[in-house]
Order: sequence, then C-alpha cells, then structure tokens
Amino acid sequence: MVRTRATKLFALFGTLAVLQSAEASTSVESKTDTPKSMTSSEKCPKQIAKEFSTGFTDGCISTGGRDRIYRVYQPKGSSVGKKYSALVVVLHGGGGSSTVASDMGKSPLAVFQTLADKDNFLLVYPDGTDDETEKTGWNDCRSDDTSKSGANDVEFLAHLITQLKDNFQLNSSQVFIAGTSNGAMMTFRFAMEKTDLVGGIAGASGNLAKNPVSGRCQHGPFGSLPVLLTHGAKDVVVPTEGGCVGNFFRLKCRRGEVQSAEATVQFWLKVNGLSEVKPVTSEIDFAKKDGGAAVERKYSDGKKVVVSWWLKGAGHATPSKMVTKGNKLAGKQNRDIEFAEVAWDFFKNQINQ
Repeated sequence: MVRTRATKLFALFGTLAVLQSAEASTSVESKTDTPKSMTSSEKCPKQIAKEFSTGFTDGCISTGGRDRIYRVYQPKGSSVGKKYSALVVVLHGGGGSSTVASDMGKSPLAVFQTLADKDNFLLVYPDGTDDETEKTGWNDCRSDDTSKSGANDVEFLAHLITQLKDNFQLNSSQVFIAGTSNGAMMTFRFAMEKTDLVGGIAGASGNLAKNPVSGRCQHGPFGSLPVLLTHGAKDVVVPTEGGCVGNFFRLKCRRGEVQSAEATVQFWLKVNGLSEVKPVTSEIDFAKKDGGAAVERKYSDGKKVVVSWWLKGAGHATPSKMVTKGNKLAGKQNRDIEFAEVAWDFFKNQINQ
C-alpha cells in the first residue's frame, strides 16, 4: 500500500513538473537559471546605455518602483554609430526568462539572433516578474489570473522601447514585438495600450482574455497595426477552443480564461478593418511526423495585413524547424515553420512598405 501511494505521488509530482514546463512558454521553457528581479540595493539606473558590446549585454532599469532585467543582443559586425534596420522585442512565456528564451539551440526564440546577424536589427529580451507561484511571467489582459504579480509591465516595456529606439535613432514603425504563450498575450496588451510605439506584432500560442481588465484591454487598440499569429489546433495549455489556461490538477481556473484562437484572429481582423476580406491561403507540410501541415491565411487590403498560421495537429510548443520542444501535456510541435523566421519576414515586409 505504501509503495502504491508513493508511486502515485511520484507520478503526480512528475506530471506537475511537466505542466510547469509546458506553460513556461510555447517553446516549453523551464524555470532553470531564471533571473530574479533585482533588489533596490543594486541601484539599477533609470536610463539605458547608449552603446552595447557585440553579442549579449545584460542590464537592469528602474521603472514603476521596481528594478527590471533585460538582455540586449547587438548583431555581429556592429560598430559604434552603426544604424539598425529595426528593434525586435522578444517576450518569453510564463515561467520562462530572458536567459532561457535567448539560449541558442534550446529555445526557438533564440533563432531571432541568427536573423539579427543577417539583417542587422537590434534584439532585446526583457524579463517578466515572479507571480505568487514564483513563476516569472507577464501581467497581460486577463483580469481573472489570480496568481499574477502587481508589476506594471506596460510601463516597463514602454520605458525600455522608448529609450532603445531613441538611443539608436529608430522610429516606432521600426519597432516590433514577438511573444509566445503568456508573452504573446502580453504582446497583445502592449499593442492595445501603446499602439503608437509599435510597427507590428507576432504572437505564438496566445489568445485574447475572455475577462479583460478595464481600459484598452476591453476596447482594443486606438489604431490598426500589422499582426501575425500562430496557434496549434490541439493546444490544451492556452486552449484552442478557449477556456481556462493551464487548467490541470483541479487548479479551478486560477490562471483565468481566454477566448478561442479563431476569436482572437477575428478580433485583429476587425481592428484592421479586414473582417470582410477573403484570405489568401497556402500550406506547408515538409515534416511528416509533427501532427500535420502549417496553413497560412493572409488577409490584406493592400495596406493593412493580418496573417494567421493554423498548425494542424500541433499543441502548445512554439513552431520550429531548428529546436525540438514538446511534452505529453504541451502536445506535438509543428516542425514545418520557424516562428522567428515567419515573424521577422512579416516585420521586414512592414518596414519595406
């Protein structure tokens, strides 16, 4: 009897660990080596440096009464005074970190670095803050996520973006945000509240809040903007059909509810005045063991654009050809597209228009 109970407990805690990893981000990041918010004794500056070394520079900034962490990646071949084509802000998922998200070979979000080296854009990986369960995340639009911290992430990201774009002589049309899972939902919130600071957004495995906080989260952005979305057809962490986020093991919907993936697409189509536009559809199915094809639906009137990637048979993991991720709860990972590549190609098209 004792062995039976011990075996069941071991299995339960093991599965809980898998869940935490699954919800960590759409790339199924773990919390290993997650940096904590720095203490006030470390005296983070209010201003960001105007110059960075090639490669990674870790820093912190004081904003909203908190010291916040970020990682800047300056592409290879950079030099003092060199101008960049864009600034791309990359937001990790819940339970992740800037360190894990930027770990080449282990996170699909790290692939942005290879693209930055090729096309000369500046990258920044900010860190969220620890919630009540000590998981690092973002305060997105969900009003019913009872575990989240009280940090003002919109203020932090606005502070970070404004200083970086000013220091490197970029305008808002050259600023883009990409996020996965909780990071995707934070991307939505920032775009709604600070539409004037971004030229476009990309979100993987993130849906709109069903019960949003007051303000722009309820009313939407005050203007149109380009949007790219990817979502697995069998995501149970941020449910494809909508519902409670990561609602396993009798959590009683502690992390709040979201709308469906399709409702999220329709919302952004309405924002951009594209609800009546018929999409141009294409399909990619190179990987035969990943659950199914990646179907692209592109809605455009020649000026405004929304792109939706529907990943057949895929779960919560960030789509990637280079980095294999996934577990039993997160489901299969689509291997036909690379999230960083489709996001950057989408952003680059906006710059060139």
